[in-house]
Amino acid sequence: MFLLWQCVLQTGNISTHATERRTKNLFLQSLYEEEQKRLGMENGVNGGKNDSEGEIQDKDIVECLQDGVQNWTDFSKVHYHPRSLYELTGLGMDIGEFESYGIGRDAFSEALRGEEINERLRFFMEECDHIQGIQFMVDDSGGFSGVAAEFLENIVDEYTNVPMLLYTVRSPGSYINLTSRKQTISHSLHDAISFAKLSSLCKLIVPIGLPSPSKSK
Repeated sequence: MFLLWQCVLQTGNISTHATERRTKNLFLQSLYEEEQKRLGMENGVNGGKNDSEGEIQDKDIVECLQDGVQNWTDFSKVHYHPRSLYELTGLGMDIGEFESYGIGRDAFSEALRGEEINERLRFFMEECDHIQGIQFMVDDSGGFSGVAAEFLENIVDEYTNVPMLLYTVRSPGSYINLTSRKQTISHSLHDAISFAKLSSLCKLIVPIGLPSPSKSK
């Protein structure tokens, strides 16, 4: 990712600001190397590494995922279709404040975001000859639960006979930093509302708690 923008000052001068070009983290690099190794083996070229190098690399990868992740794309090597991505902009808050069902629900309905998201889905649905179902994955521990519920409700209304399989995914640290009784109660209410709403909109809901990379085998 590389960003470049210019600001015109009141005096008429131009100030140019450029971010450093983002590089692949160790996890993405390892995926790329595995892909190159696989292609090399298919073509009769030996591109493997010895076991000791692999062990050190695995340790470095875990540390990278624990301490160096800044964006969700740091976990992914998939090349996404441009119309499959939608950014919630103009909310005036950081991700730490986007933590309740109500905030997510309001974010979906404001500024025509809901209609724009539905148009993104409609583009892909119209490409299908026969829709067998939709697999939906969401982190339901915060505001995206409300976004997902509103989105799913629109899908159910528009595509009545399409079955829905929902995975609710949570990171290992979802509730580690709860510091007060008020936060604990607030999150419990969020979970109850979120589960009740999401489960009513799908054929099957599968809760998934992701393990910590350093403790997972």
